[in-house]
Amino acid sequence: MTVAAVLPIAGVRAVGVVLLFSALAKAVVPRRFAAHLIRLTGLPPRLAETIGVAVVVGEAALAMPLIVEAGPPAAEVATLVLVAVLSIATLWAWRLGRIEECGCYGPFLRLSPPVSSAINLAMILLLAAGLTVRDSSAAVRSSAIAWAACAGVLLAVVVLGLPRLTGRMAAGRRWPAGWLPQVQMVQGDRDQIVAFLQPACNLCQAWAKALRILSAKPHFPPVSVVSPYKWKDGAGLAEAPQLPTVFCGEVRLWLLGVEAPMAAVVRGGRIAEVWRQALPAAWVALLPVRKANQT
Repeated sequence: MTVAAVLPIAGVRAVGVVLLFSALAKAVVPRRFAAHLIRLTGLPPRLAETIGVAVVVGEAALAMPLIVEAGPPAAEVATLVLVAVLSIATLWAWRLGRIEECGCYGPFLRLSPPVSSAINLAMILLLAAGLTVRDSSAAVRSSAIAWAACAGVLLAVVVLGLPRLTGRMAAGRRWPAGWLPQVQMVQGDRDQIVAFLQPACNLCQAWAKALRILSAKPHFPPVSVVSPYKWKDGAGLAEAPQLPTVFCGEVRLWLLGVEAPMAAVVRGGRIAEVWRQALPAAWVALLPVRKANQT
């Protein structure tokens, strides 16, 4: 084969690698991509999560045939259309001020929408070049394509489900001190609350404000906050110096099965209680009525 024929095929395989990386990066923190879809389109949370999982599985299913077989043409066209649609939606939302990053590559790459769209444009050109040099007389190995697509789906499902295999943070388990050495735990059998919050989550910001009020009350257990990255001023934690905050990578939190917002009550080195998405009623009862309605 000539160089002119080999390079477009190599380009298609490179697109497959990028697409697979994008799928697995989203699978590491699917809720983050779902939150991105909510900001992008205003979808209901449950629907956004379902679509997010479908995008992860679909990208992986398309990526593997592109890598293994540099095709088939149908996969190239589907990928081209998918990338084009996501690029248009991302740029549109960015121009409206709804998003600041593309959300394409999970916690591993945080790219601005223009940079992400430039990468997508390069992928579209590579796919188009691959289609123009396709030898229509070449036999399509349907079995290899089917196996590759199945392998992509299986890989995506394994990554999505990995936290459940490694053991979610739950009541009765030992506190994962080795995974979260940054959190300073109290000595003895006193209760300590560790809250897992993300700055981009509106509910997390409401939790932060509520915990700031609760931590100032007498006899309330000490509160520590774990976050994947720093909070902006006014987001709920900047004005709460009494809430010590540590930063931990999203991948580590993903392996621990953390779903922000979430709070764990730790007692004597073990997790006594875990609260996800909603504060316990006993804590809410301690809040002023106006604040309680925000949680």
